[in-house]
Formats: sequence, C-alpha cells, structure tokens
Amino acid sequence: MATRVKIPIFRRFSMPSVRVIGVIGFIAMLAGCATPFQKHRNRIDDLADAGAYTEVIDVLESEKGRNFYADRDRLLYYLDLGLARFAAGDDEGAIGALTTAEAIMETRFEENAGDVFSKLVLNDTLANYLGEPYEDIDCNVFKLLAQLEQGVIQGGATVEARRLASKVDMLRDEYLELTSKIESDERAGGDDRFKGAPSVVAEAESGQFIASPLGEFLTALTYMLTGDPANQSVAARRLIQAIEAQGDLIGFIDPEPFLDLETMRPADANALAVAFAGPGPRKTALRVGPIPIHNTPIYFELPILEYPVSETAQVVVLIEREDGSISEAPLHLIENMAHVATVNHERQLPQVYLRTLLRTASKSVALTVATQSASDDGAQLAILLGGLALMAATEKADLRCSRLLPGQAYVGLLDLTPGVHRISYRFLSSGGGTLYETAPTDITISDRPDEFVTTIEWFWR
Repeated sequence: MATRVKIPIFRRFSMPSVRVIGVIGFIAMLAGCATPFQKHRNRIDDLADAGAYTEVIDVLESEKGRNFYADRDRLLYYLDLGLARFAAGDDEGAIGALTTAEAIMETRFEENAGDVFSKLVLNDTLANYLGEPYEDIDCNVFKLLAQLEQGVIQGGATVEARRLASKVDMLRDEYLELTSKIESDERAGGDDRFKGAPSVVAEAESGQFIASPLGEFLTALTYMLTGDPANQSVAARRLIQAIEAQGDLIGFIDPEPFLDLETMRPADANALAVAFAGPGPRKTALRVGPIPIHNTPIYFELPILEYPVSETAQVVVLIEREDGSISEAPLHLIENMAHVATVNHERQLPQVYLRTLLRTASKSVALTVATQSASDDGAQLAILLGGLALMAATEKADLRCSRLLPGQAYVGLLDLTPGVHRISYRFLSSGGGTLYETAPTDITISDRPDEFVTTIEWFWR
C-alpha cells in the first residue's frame, strides 16, 4: 500500500514543485515495496482465506518456506503451522507445533537487551516477535480442543485447562498494571499536536484482559468430564461473567445456552460439536503524520488489528441416525474471536504509541540538527528530504501476527443415543441461506458414561 507523506516546503527553499512530487513518490515507493517475506505472508493469507489449509502446510514445510523465517519470526511459523494442522484435522501435529509456539511466547516476559534496544531506538519489526496475549491464550484453547478431539481428557485436556486459567489470571494482572501506567502518564492523553493515534485506543473501563469465552467453556467442560465439580463451577461462572461483562466490547453473546454448564454432569452430554467460521484478525498500518516537531515533520505507523465480518451468522449440526432419521441441533455463538483479539490489542496500543512517538521524535531532532548545520538552502533541503525518506522507510508498523486464527466460534453439547451417527455441519448466512455444508462424518457414541466424543469443523468465510 502506498504511504502518503506530506512534506512542507519552507519559504527559503525554491525547489520546483515537480521535484517535490518526485521525492514524495519515491518515499511512497519505499513504503509500498513488498519484500519477499511479505509476499510469502500474503500468499499464506490468500490460501487461508480460501480454506486451503493443506496447501498452507505444504508451503510452510517446504525448504523455501522454512527459509523465510529467521529467528525473530520463528513464532509466526509455528503458530500458523499449528493452526493449519489443526484446521486440516492433524491434532497431534497441531499440538506439537503450538507447544513450540507457546514455549517461544513464554520468553515474552524475559525480553533481551537487543530487543529492547531495537524497539526503543530502531524499529519494532527488528525485534523478535514474541506474540500477542490473545495468541498466547488461543494456543492453549486449540491445544485443549485437540486433546478433547483425541479423547485425551485426563493429562491432556486437563493440563491445557490449568495452563489456560493460569495465563488468564496473569494477563489480567498484567493489563491492570499496564492501564495504571498509561493513565499515570500525561502523554497518553495525547498532546494537541498528536491528535489521531490516541483515538484508536480502546477505552477500557476496568482495564481487564478480555478472557476467551471459548476457553472458559472448554475449561468447565473438561472439569465436568473429569468429575471436578468445584473447578467446573468456577469456570462456568467465569464464562457467564465474561459474557455479561464484555458485551459492549465484544458484541452480544447470549448467555442463556450456557447457564446449565455449572451444574451439568457427564451423563447429561456425550458429544461436543464445535464450529469455527470466518477470517481472523489481521494487522494493518495506521499512518500518523506528518507531525511537525522542532520544525521537522515526522512520520510513523501504528499496528492496528482489524477483522473482516464473517458471512456466517448461524451454524447447525445435522444428525443422521442408523434408522435414517435426521435431526438438527443448533450451535451457539460463544465467542467472536477476532473481536476479542482486537480489543485486547487495542488495550496495549497506548504503550506502542508512546514508544513509537518517542523514537521518531528523537530521529526528528537528529534530522533537524543535521539540516540546520548544512551550509546552504540546497544542502538543507537535500538532508531534510533524505532524512524523511529514511524515516518513511524505517518507521514501519510491526504487522506480524498469526494469519490463520478464525473469526468466530460456535459450540453445542449433544446427548445422543448409543450407536453410529452421521454428522455434518451447515453454515448459514444471516438470511438463513446455506453458505457451506461439510461432508458427513461418522461418529460412534458408546453406551459407557465415561466416553465422550468431540467433533470439529472449520469454514473460512
């Protein structure tokens, strides 16, 4: 995408306007040129948007694909590989890749001096990418689901449920501390010269991290299946509290279908149906400036998380029994995952904004000093334009994020009679029309009360 940079022409300069336009075009070209790595990531986008998950795996696992990911981008590789494997039905492979991704994200709290220097002095994109909190949480959500689908409850799903609960508590504390720091910093309110960037920052009333309702649901279900009613009750209450408290931020989610989760017992359900729909969030650059500081305009970009609206508005499961009878079971929207991710990202944005502003301001001061030390007007203009071109080329927003997270999650608990059932998913538009129907899959329901079946489908629109 081309970057529009306005360069003021001071009265003492007599540069022809056509040359000014040429320089502006050069700066825009610097901003718009895609690197080979960016082209590779765009291809991952296109494949994910088409639901071509096996092709995503092939691209990532090829020698050429692996070579695109330097150490600072390793997390992106394992996040996308794990999610692609999960979407393609490879639970074991998904768990392996997402476990590696989770280990990388654990170093987020031990950022090295080089990364700190890169962010404060050079550019966020030069530091190791250690993930967003929502990506960290979703790692455990998908690993938990993969364990449930494999039927590994004790020692599998229970481990992920405990890790998920621990992370949410830690992130709540981290976000409260972050909010306190932002509120105590006068610059977070925005100087009059810097209007624009603060407007994209979420107004968090309590400053809390937005937990994953899907994660809370799966945690309560896991504890129900393992006969732990105390932890089941806690997770179920947290789910309802999260839905009710976050309604204005993440959109309306009806809590009614989940009210019984606190008191359910294993005999009440023997199957879980989960559907993911729509594209997940992607980062785009918000261009800020030019802002005049010390008579020199500065320009920078901020990473904004955006998500397209999913075409899917409803999901139903079609159940064909051995006798040929067919019934429908509606699934319930439990989380707008893309919106939850966006809100959590916005709550960190003031910190990114201040760091970026301070970094670019220091570059602006250096550019002003260099410009004023030049011997004549022509040399001053050359230094100014060269410095602005360098600033436009280096002050890039860090747009790294996983490209394969879904937009929405639907769930439903089923109580099916023992025997073989043929299951298919129907994804519907807001008008009730069928957007997509999956191929039927046979599941076997046992008459043993300790056996539980999980079935998952994924639609990319």
